[in-house]
Amino acid sequence: MKVQITTLLCVLATLLTFSGYAQGTVDTLCGANTDQVQVCIGDVCSDAGVEVCVPTFIGQFDALAGIQFRLAFDSTRLAYTRFTAANARLEAGSTVLSPGPGLVSASWNDPDLTGLTFPPNEAAFEFCFNVLDTAATPITFFEPDVTLRAFDILGVVVEAGSSPGSINQNCNPVAPTCNDGIMNGEETGIDCGGPCVSCTTSTDETGMQDDRFTVSPNPLTQNSILRVDLNYATRGELEIIDSQGRVITKSTIEVQPGVLDIPLSFAQFPRFGTYVIQLTTERERFVRKVLR
Repeated sequence: MKVQITTLLCVLATLLTFSGYAQGTVDTLCGANTDQVQVCIGDVCSDAGVEVCVPTFIGQFDALAGIQFRLAFDSTRLAYTRFTAANARLEAGSTVLSPGPGLVSASWNDPDLTGLTFPPNEAAFEFCFNVLDTAATPITFFEPDVTLRAFDILGVVVEAGSSPGSINQNCNPVAPTCNDGIMNGEETGIDCGGPCVSCTTSTDETGMQDDRFTVSPNPLTQNSILRVDLNYATRGELEIIDSQGRVITKSTIEVQPGVLDIPLSFAQFPRFGTYVIQLTTERERFVRKVLR
């Protein structure tokens, strides 16, 4: 069984592996569309039941003297094992701890105190996990408003952002592609569906186009509709998950063959940001990223 971990990416296209780090040609570099320091999680494939390492890209890594962030995940499904850095200077200044189940805190401070510049198309760090379960499992940034920080050589805090995602499992025997609704490229996924595919990242939903499960308009308005269009009857569990992996709402719906329109409201998405709407039926799982 194959497992794929992919996260809402700033960097992805054709990935190559060099010295344990994912890098290669990119369509959108991490941090390319912002002046902020940006932390972006990469794409890794591995067999189920073994260790997988997730590369971390940092955009706008320009004369920085420090950066810190915290990742969150379900410790019943993933077990953190180790951390590596791309070079000796990053390694020497790094402190990585697991303060509790399902949490990994990382901080880097320049040991030379002169500021470091690092390219956005190369992985600065890797976080490795043992995959305990192929069920859907978020890997997200924990409370980024509080724990995500970057510093310049004077010790002044500079603006920083993150690219959180959600995890998707899809056991359909069809090999994943860029338009099958599986979270390749734009999202985070543990995917036991087949060979891993790296997909082009964009600002829209090209990595998750499945016409049977759509949201319009997206970004959300008070008139947004979730449309489910299946050719079979089923019962499904509908979840809305925030960027920290927390389930905001969960409900059971009955789906009949044909179109089912479900109105969405801002009350279901209490804060501005990225969310994932996930429908798990008796046959398959659908995932859609939405923005408020």
